[in-house]
Amino acid sequence: IYEPGSWQLEAVHANSNSFISGGMIDFNNGHFSKTLLPGDVYNTHRSDICCLKGTMLEAMREISLNNRQITNPSPFEEDLPLVYNEYLFTFGDPTMEKLRPLIPKAKEKGCKYFVMDAGWYDNCHQWQTLGDWVPSLNRFPNGLKEFTKEVRDNGMIPGIWFEYESASDTSDVFINHPEYFLKRDGVFVKNESRVFLDL
Repeated sequence: IYEPGSWQLEAVHANSNSFISGGMIDFNNGHFSKTLLPGDVYNTHRSDICCLKGTMLEAMREISLNNRQITNPSPFEEDLPLVYNEYLFTFGDPTMEKLRPLIPKAKEKGCKYFVMDAGWYDNCHQWQTLGDWVPSLNRFPNGLKEFTKEVRDNGMIPGIWFEYESASDTSDVFINHPEYFLKRDGVFVKNESRVFLDL
């Protein structure tokens, strides 16, 4: 089931018949619901089923081959490139001065991607506040282009971490635009201080 979240399968054998059903998780097991107005349409995610006479391993092989035809992985993923993520070096406190010596070292080790993690953004709260994604001129006075140019000049592809799906409840985007965020029964869906954008 091509569902980027919880799903369920139910198998029943009764009166010499077998039944299988599956899909997105239901309200009883996962509290999923969708209200449709007259004329509304809601399409669930695609699902495939494999049935063959053989072993479980053979069935898994057929499903894997099918998935490869559907997903069309990026050519960049064919050789499993090395990705360097600097989080465990700066622990959310990256600056150009701290990253500059790491970039050629990552190149020496054969990395294809160099990813800058948390803390590259700035706001009026603290770096743990997510959702506003404004580059920090305190940390990067020449802007993020200096970082991306340095990475590219070393023959790697730059990456910047962010979580586009969530924000902190102290972020400017949540304070100024609460209508952007998911609610369930009139209450914001939260995980500790995180709220989630209705994409």
